[in-house]
Amino acid sequence: CEPFGTPGSWASGVVSAGDINITYQDSICLDDTTPGWPNLKFHSILVEGRLHLKDEFCQSPTKITITIERWIHIHGGEMLFGNETNLLTNCNVEIIIEEVQRRYLLPWGGRSIALETGTLGLHGQKFVPKANLAVSSSAGDTTITLDREIDWSVGDLIGISATTRTIIYTKGEGREEESENRTIAAISTDKKTITLNEQLDFDKNGDAPQNVNGTVILTGAEVIHLTRRITISSGYEGYGSDIPYNFGWHLAIGCS
Repeated sequence: CEPFGTPGSWASGVVSAGDINITYQDSICLDDTTPGWPNLKFHSILVEGRLHLKDEFCQSPTKITITIERWIHIHGGEMLFGNETNLLTNCNVEIIIEEVQRRYLLPWGGRSIALETGTLGLHGQKFVPKANLAVSSSAGDTTITLDREIDWSVGDLIGISATTRTIIYTKGEGREEESENRTIAAISTDKKTITLNEQLDFDKNGDAPQNVNGTVILTGAEVIHLTRRITISSGYEGYGSDIPYNFGWHLAIGCS
């Protein structure tokens, strides 16, 4: 692919801006020549040619934000962030489908990523997805011990599940959420003990895996890895079910 910010890279001879139009003649890189890099903002992106983001464009860990006002439409083209053999490891990409300011009459709707007879590939670094507590932890603890080695990093976000039976099986308004999110502050050399950025608010059950008649039973709290190299969001930072109508996004896949 060719550098985004070079006029000669484009079949039109002009660097596309605002409404990005990657024609079938174009093969464009999202790289450090892209205006605004690494905080990119576009009205829309139409991909009929090739649009690539490669990890080599991030020589050190780099947060790339791509804010879209309307939509991304892949129409017979190819949009690849990394690939199956060269995953994104240094590039951390967040695609934000922005709050709707106007209404658009489109077959697939606004606030969307639409794939129409083309290729969409988002290939980020893969991690150990989860582990379980091998030792119980109490409210106020700042370290947890896992039942397996992990390949996570300091600064990654993790989630720790609730293990109080009365909480797990309570539904409706009477349920108090005891699952917690924390950021990793340190990791032991054996990759099994994690120091948290904040104390735990609730007790968590932990135990070594049990083998029962050939079946491995895991009873410790699940600890899941929440950090991703590529994320897609609406940019809404609130929680709960009362999300304003103007926020949100959807993926539409089909053919004309």
